[in-house]
Amino acid sequence: MNKIWISIGVFCCIVLALCFAYPYLFSLYIDYYCAKQLPKYDPATNGTFGDMFGGLNTVFSGLAFVGLIATIAVQINIHKREIERENLKREEEAREAKVKHDKFINDKLKYLLSLFKRVVESNKIFINDVTRESVHRTVSV
Repeated sequence: MNKIWISIGVFCCIVLALCFAYPYLFSLYIDYYCAKQLPKYDPATNGTFGDMFGGLNTVFSGLAFVGLIATIAVQINIHKREIERENLKREEEAREAKVKHDKFINDKLKYLLSLFKRVVESNKIFINDVTRESVHRTVSV
């Protein structure tokens, strides 16, 4: 991924260097090869000289559009990561809630079982007494 960004940076530097060198190179061309054909301070000629910067306008507009597309792509990538983190967080919270609920149920069951055990143990004597009396009654009858 870093190699891609380095390549993009180098490409942008080369394009910017060419954009800034273009007017200078074009003016050198006019000075050396066309000086006899073009008057130096003619407004019409100077207007056409200024029109050569229209190409730079297109280049900068294209670079701005590429930058916009790259920014949107980065934002989409960041948004996807945030969604994944939120999903993982929700799953983790659901897992923790389930564990907490299971622990609550287990604790309640243990408590109920301990109560049942105490009730059974406390009623053992009573049950034994009742069975002895009923046995004595049936035998005596």
